[in-house]
Amino acid sequence: MNTPQPGRSALPPSDPNRRQGILAGLHIDLPLLAGLLLLYGFGILVLYSAAGGNIAQVERQLVRIGIALIVMVVIAQLPPWRLRRWSPWLYAAAVLMLIAVL
Repeated sequence: MNTPQPGRSALPPSDPNRRQGILAGLHIDLPLLAGLLLLYGFGILVLYSAAGGNIAQVERQLVRIGIALIVMVVIAQLPPWRLRRWSPWLYAAAVLMLIAVL
């Protein structure tokens, strides 16, 4: 009898419904991630050029990009119902921050 073992999927490896890869497990969309990385790369090149080759500014920006990617992965793990519940408060906070910098 072929019973699934604990911790293993009951779906065969060739089943298209089976999640594959680390990005799927982290709930990250590959085209979105690729677009972000391209945009980050272009931004780093522009910053390096505008800063006159000052690598310290580029390093600081790379740290910020790393933090942003970590935050993106953490938020991707939240269930959608929780994000929907928080969305009015997050929207209000974003509007207040925009008003604060006027």
